[in-house]
Amino acid sequence: MGVGAFKKVYGSQQRRGTCTKHFSKSSGKIARYCLQQLEEMGLVEQNEEGGRVITKEGQRELDTVAVQAAAEAEEDEE
Repeated sequence: MGVGAFKKVYGSQQRRGTCTKHFSKSSGKIARYCLQQLEEMGLVEQNEEGGRVITKEGQRELDTVAVQAAAEAEEDEE
């Protein structure tokens, strides 16, 4: 998933005064900066075909967080 995909996901309607609203992509700087930080941490790497992919270490971290969140949610239900 690259910066362009994040721009599309986080975009919203652009207000154009009296004209009808149209979809507009969000700014790319924040998405690009976040992805660069994840790269430095080793959780994401650049793909040869473009964009970025999650590394094995990144997937391990996501799984750990998901298990912790599920356990916390289960405790809250009880």
